[in-house]
Amino acid sequence: LLSWLLGLAAALRFTDRLAPHLPESLTLSSTRHMVAFVIIFVAVIVFGGAVSYMVNMKVSNSALSSVNRSLGILFGAVRGLLIACIAVAYLSTTEVTQHVAWQHSVLVKKLDPLIRQIRQAAPQALSSEMVIERYPGGITPLFKRE
Repeated sequence: LLSWLLGLAAALRFTDRLAPHLPESLTLSSTRHMVAFVIIFVAVIVFGGAVSYMVNMKVSNSALSSVNRSLGILFGAVRGLLIACIAVAYLSTTEVTQHVAWQHSVLVKKLDPLIRQIRQAAPQALSSEMVIERYPGGITPLFKRE
């Protein structure tokens, strides 16, 4: 979970620095920024995974293995919830919100309050890119439509 948070923080901070160095074949600025964001995010997660593996090898040989597993379950659940929130927030900016299945989705209704809290807790720079309008599914999208 820590590597995911660090990956998100690093991607938000360094995307603008990496984007100009990407190939000219990516003609749209938004595409360059999206690719730069993904590159940084994935690189930090891979590095974090390597560090986690090394720490896990040390811990597995000690008496802390049950604590390690318990924390792994907890962090895994939080990571899954974060992924679900990001997926729902992204999909809420698309036309999928017009479908009946989306409008009657239990998951969307359960995640709506959490996504609103994430939006309120986001840094001001990121908040300026977020929208407040509501869509038929009831969710408040995190990011502006392009």
